[in-house]
Amino acid sequence: MNLIKILLINFILVVFFLGIVLVSPPILSFINQSLFSANEIIDKRSNLKIYQDYDWANKHFSEFHSLSTKYFDFYSWRRNDYKGETININDGIRHSYQSNAHTTDMSYWFFGGSTTWGLGVNDNNTYPSIFAKKMNANVKNYGETGYISRQSLNYLQKILIENDNYADLTNINIFFYDGVNDVNVGCRKSVKGLETSRQNQFQAQINNNAHLNQFSFKRTFSQSIDFIKAIKNKFKKENITLDQEIDKYNCHNNKQKALFVAESLVNTWEITSQIVRSRGGNFIAILQPVAHYGKSNLGEVILSEAANKPLFMQYQEVYPIIIQKAEEKGLNFIDLTSILDHCVDCYIDFCHVGPQGNTIIANSIIKSLNVFK
Repeated sequence: MNLIKILLINFILVVFFLGIVLVSPPILSFINQSLFSANEIIDKRSNLKIYQDYDWANKHFSEFHSLSTKYFDFYSWRRNDYKGETININDGIRHSYQSNAHTTDMSYWFFGGSTTWGLGVNDNNTYPSIFAKKMNANVKNYGETGYISRQSLNYLQKILIENDNYADLTNINIFFYDGVNDVNVGCRKSVKGLETSRQNQFQAQINNNAHLNQFSFKRTFSQSIDFIKAIKNKFKKENITLDQEIDKYNCHNNKQKALFVAESLVNTWEITSQIVRSRGGNFIAILQPVAHYGKSNLGEVILSEAANKPLFMQYQEVYPIIIQKAEEKGLNFIDLTSILDHCVDCYIDFCHVGPQGNTIIANSIIKSLNVFK
């Protein structure tokens, strides 16, 4: 009888211990998220002099870091809907300034990555919104953080396939504002072809789940294992050298890779132009400015050598090829790579800009419109 009692007590203790192991990760994660929601995340960029006249800067970065994303086939991800003071997203599309009385029948659609989406500014200070105010025109901001040009093309195709009204794109001007992400992602040594920045992550997740038995111990304890890994990574200190960072990219020492990255972008622009023009619309490709190409005045922004020299080398190698190939294709093409060269305190990091920078970008696009009518 005593033996049975001892075994029963031990069994209860084991079950109790396993229960603690299994429920600890979600409980601790919830506590961690609750603490962060109570104390808004502070992004150092909000303290830059660029924002001294804007009282929404801290709130913007806090809202940005609270955004979530959802996976979609073909174009990979979009931000979930959000309603905030500086960021508003509906059906995956960020809000843009809309005039009550348009003075033109023209509509303008902007595609691109986070610089088009508007990281660093509120809804009314993205360059598409500034463009809308200055042109008194209807604007759609289809940008999404992290997008390469191929994702923008896929998203445009989604819009056209789902809406018969867009069989005729007459009076619609479509802009692709690209360069930063296509080079940043495409020039990584781990990227072998035309990939998004998340392809390896998606593949690893799918492969892990495919080899996970539905009723295995590994699946039961997978959350606890992931939690332990997260804690280890949080306290793991790595002193990555400049050479190690440079070794993550290979466009600067692989001419064929640099050519492939440049041609992939320009070919995507060309295909998009063919689709848009076949429906009566107007397509304009824009090569965006980046602090690693040109003579930008970064003001207070300090770019560390280890983090930025490797990228500098990629843009120096690939951007001239993009310009050459775009001109050879005869595309409606705007080269904005030098547009911020004389702007003091425009950049908030190596590619994103504040309201001043977006105003310059919007003005430059407007100025170029007459050339492509």
